[in-house]
Amino acid sequence: MSNTDLPDALKFQNVSNPSSSKQYSLKTQPVSFSQSKARFEIPRQGILSSNAMLQFSGRTGMDNATYTMLVGCLAQVERATLSTASGKVIMDNRHFSEKQVCEVPFRGNTYNTFKAPYLNMSYYGFAPPLENEDATDTVGTIRPSSIQYLNATGSSIAPQKSVIFPTTGQQLLTPNNIPSVQIQLAQMFPFLYNTQLPVGSMEQLFLDIYWRPDSAVGRLFVTRSGTAYASQSFPVNQVDTFLHTDHITYDDPSVMEEIENRMASNLQFVYTDCINQLVNTPVASPVTASIATLQADLGCVNYKLTGVKNIALEAFAHHPAFGFYYSYGEYTNRNINLVINDSQMYPNNNQTQAENYTRLTKIYDMPAQIPKPLYSGGRAGTDGFPTTQLFNGFAQLDFWGGDLNIQAIELKDEQGKALQNGLAPIRLIYERNVSASYQAVVPQPLNKAELQYYFIEYLRSFAVSGNGNVMVSEFI
Repeated sequence: MSNTDLPDALKFQNVSNPSSSKQYSLKTQPVSFSQSKARFEIPRQGILSSNAMLQFSGRTGMDNATYTMLVGCLAQVERATLSTASGKVIMDNRHFSEKQVCEVPFRGNTYNTFKAPYLNMSYYGFAPPLENEDATDTVGTIRPSSIQYLNATGSSIAPQKSVIFPTTGQQLLTPNNIPSVQIQLAQMFPFLYNTQLPVGSMEQLFLDIYWRPDSAVGRLFVTRSGTAYASQSFPVNQVDTFLHTDHITYDDPSVMEEIENRMASNLQFVYTDCINQLVNTPVASPVTASIATLQADLGCVNYKLTGVKNIALEAFAHHPAFGFYYSYGEYTNRNINLVINDSQMYPNNNQTQAENYTRLTKIYDMPAQIPKPLYSGGRAGTDGFPTTQLFNGFAQLDFWGGDLNIQAIELKDEQGKALQNGLAPIRLIYERNVSASYQAVVPQPLNKAELQYYFIEYLRSFAVSGNGNVMVSEFI
């Protein structure tokens, strides 16, 4: 059974037989909260709409700070879990912020341009100058015509400054002056993009949010040039943490009766889940050795595989715009080969350019939307950014677009369906060929430590019985 067999009321799409309905919007506080975890009870009313949102606000440990480009407030969520009162885990999204490095650029220009800056601030304060702004003005950093919270002059508009968080003193005096951010539940649990859950007829569902601590290893914010980094022990404001959900009920009783009748024979939801594997690539010893190859097992025995996504982070490296949440693009010759069912999937898949988005469009529905400031090189003066404009002390003329070296592989069988893995785990054969200057030249050892995140996507399902109990299946 597939999701095409679901009742129309549970699909996020235009229905063939529209029916009048009512929508109730609820704002729920967490039933428990700490700086490590927040738990929400999802209200058991009607059908949960796909546009549910998690709201919160961050708090910095230093002045003149902002969220990192591309990821924004998503960096504050380490893990998100959707589970039931009986302990069934429907989806456990670990390493959430790292996974968003792969996902966010492909959400489309409409989302990244008009929604992301205000929902999750992934482009918070990053925008090219407007036509009427003086290109020679170097006040601040990348400076759009945008809101400057608690501007010293009392005005809410400061055309020549970037948007930044209030100072630490202002955050303590008036916590409500910190801008709220929102994350779609569909980002945490992608099956909600096209599926709506009949929560009114299901056992109690819980949303658990595990917050990422603000530390030197996982910094949540980017500091401006000249501002020393300082961590924040309480990076999430409890008073501003809520779950926003919309619940739909239909006036026609036959709509709900159809759902209940289907539940009598176990209403099944098929969806794509993700297994996360973290591979640590140590520095080769001795460093004068020939090119090094690393092999590792990625698991997923007997899974129906749909894709593998990968990012590589240099351990403890901090990017001036992306913080710790990017994929290292300077390793331009990375050969990632997977052995599945005793077959090498991509024996010669090394890419010599930083991004190969033409290939990635086979996995995603659209090409990546890279923030325009990253491509400001050669566009100085009146044609683009000011020649002396800096961001975190780095010239805007640097091509930062090469620091998004996302790798992704689509896995399908000869019939175009999910690839059925056998009883042997996925085998990773990884090879990196770089010189000390990170340019692909002659064979070199793995002379830099690297953290590789592999997000292996596969098909699984859960079913809802007539009495509302949820049954989760790891395989389909």
